[in-house]
Amino acid sequence: MKISTFQKTILIFLIFLLPLTSGKIFIKDVADIYNFGDNFKFTINIEPNSQSSDFLIGKMICDGKEKEIFRSPYFLEQGATKEVILEGKFYSFVVEELSGNCFFEASYGEESSRSKAFELSNTIDITAITQGIIFSPGESIKLSGTASKKNGVQSNGTAEILIDEIDSSTSLNIVSGKFEGEISLPEKSPSGNYEILIEAYIARKITKAPTST
Repeated sequence: MKISTFQKTILIFLIFLLPLTSGKIFIKDVADIYNFGDNFKFTINIEPNSQSSDFLIGKMICDGKEKEIFRSPYFLEQGATKEVILEGKFYSFVVEELSGNCFFEASYGEESSRSKAFELSNTIDITAITQGIIFSPGESIKLSGTASKKNGVQSNGTAEILIDEIDSSTSLNIVSGKFEGEISLPEKSPSGNYEILIEAYIARKITKAPTST
């Protein structure tokens, strides 16, 4: 009977102790897919169970690699809810080389929470067609195509067109996800089958680091 009483006393003590040291962190407004250069705007809610003063730290974690992208101190009263809006753009100076399957992790003191999983992509989906398949030296090849982000958003940028074997190249503007133009074949191009390589670069503006409100 003494052993049973001692075990029951410990159980009751733990039940009353745990809520005093715990709090809650919620992360929302996370999309399913982002591309490099996309805007993000995460909402973080902190609900402490006691008065506290600590750093709110935000990390990006992708395929086992992580990068801290935010750190700021907050003083919170017991029972108060603090909402923090973290916003910025997914540029390389923010997330460096992170990409793939990701989530955002927020921590405050001993508490931490992770967002739902999302994909961070550095690829552009390109489709292109040419007007014809047989050409003579000195001719120009007319081509058109589309370039869109993984999330389907069509942006502005540049399409670099290259026929490497005959050292011919040109640049075309991408407007609202579409491009159209010509690439010239040199007069002394030998007969053969050639591959046209297209690389798309989405335009971006330099921006500052992630901010919170």
